[in-house]
Formats: sequence, structure tokens, C-alpha cells
Amino acid sequence: MAKIDLSGFMHRRKMGQVKLAKELGITQQTISMYCNGKATPSYATIKKLLQMGATVEELFGIPYTGQSGQPLNLASLSDAEASAIVRQGLGFLCGRSGG
Repeated sequence: MAKIDLSGFMHRRKMGQVKLAKELGITQQTISMYCNGKATPSYATIKKLLQMGATVEELFGIPYTGQSGQPLNLASLSDAEASAIVRQGLGFLCGRSGG
């Protein structure tokens, strides 16, 4: 299972697991499972994190830029577009090709 790194985002936002869980509408235990690699967030949860200002690089540890070379704002994409990119990121982290 891919480990999603929430530590940089939580530090930047000055929030702990409890506050983040509340904002996402999930439990602190679920956040802990994400941080420990025991669970992977759904696409909907990842999209919420992106809408809250998390970056792909923060979450997945890989830079993601648009054609302009500037960081791509995934929060502005459609659900289908964001899901496809997230799937590719998770596939990369799990050693599989995205798709």
C-alpha cells in the first residue's frame, strides 16, 4: 500500500491529526492509518486535501507540473482528471504503471 505523507501539509497548516480528520470528515485513527501506510485515502479524500491546499509533491513525494513547468493546481481539475492523476501517482508509489 502506498504511504501518503501528510506531515508536511499538517505542519504547514499548523494542524494535527485530530483537526485534519475533523476537516476531512473522517476519524483521527484513519489519518493515523494513512500516515503509517496501513490505508490509502480515497480519491475523494485526496481531492479534499488538494482543495485544502496540499500539493501532489507533499502527498506523494513526487513533483507534478503542468505543461508550463509550473506546479499544477489539481483542485481546479474535474473529478475524472484529478482521479486519473492520483491513480498514476499511487501506481508510481506502488511500483505499478498508472492507468
